[in-house]
Amino acid sequence: MKTDGEFQKTKKMSKSVLTKKQCGSIVELLRFEYSCRCEKNSAFSLRSFARVLNVSHTLLSFVINGHRIPSKKFIEKICERLNLDPEQKKILMQSTPFIQGKKKTKVSDVAYNKISLDTFSLLSEWQHYAILSLLEIEGTEFSIEFISKRLNINEMLAKISMQRLLDLKLVECVETPQGNKWKQSSAPIVVENLESTSYTRKFQKQLITKAIDSMENDPIELRDMSSTTFAMDPQHVGYALKRIREFRRELVKELEDFGQPKEVYNITVQLFPTSTQRGQK
Repeated sequence: MKTDGEFQKTKKMSKSVLTKKQCGSIVELLRFEYSCRCEKNSAFSLRSFARVLNVSHTLLSFVINGHRIPSKKFIEKICERLNLDPEQKKILMQSTPFIQGKKKTKVSDVAYNKISLDTFSLLSEWQHYAILSLLEIEGTEFSIEFISKRLNINEMLAKISMQRLLDLKLVECVETPQGNKWKQSSAPIVVENLESTSYTRKFQKQLITKAIDSMENDPIELRDMSSTTFAMDPQHVGYALKRIREFRRELVKELEDFGQPKEVYNITVQLFPTSTQRGQK
């Protein structure tokens, strides 16, 4: 992703070329407004612009660089902060693909493929689920070389994992107007486990290790490693787990509805006691 400075150099537009009224899309408007403010103040940054608009710096960066289709709520906030008239707001709404696109599916309407712990024991490595998610990205090839390179795993592991997905009938090849395409054959997979096993612990350890690797190697705007320490009554842990599960699924469904997927992500949330002594009765 471009830095603020790079954006300013490559996208900067003069007031004489365009006016706010002539901006026909939200991206065009944001770029115009940002350029105008940069002309007045060379120290003005994208973070400063995000504060003016009262939106997330990361989200604004994605939208202004064309990597994210904004939501209706985002556009409404921009129109309010920039004091746009109703007519221009209507134009911006109509020109946004997301507004005219498919209706979002509620998480409660999604059917899940609940697998047993016995089945999960065969899939208790992160790359199986990464392969299934990778198949949702346009241009993905269900080949050992492609999977190996995209997930940064060795070809033998890619081969074994792909074969396991085939054996469990979790992937299938379908005919499309563009040719044959591999896809996940089942509904989204969930494991409703109420007990800790060596396989579930191994799986979570792998994801935590991947998160540490991302913390060391990925730019901060592409990840989030944050935490909150607080006090609560342990009797409410069940409620907390339920809310975490709902939040996780709702956020994933919302993000899947934003434009076309391009990369595979993982969201891992941990809730654990910090003050309790292990083994305490």
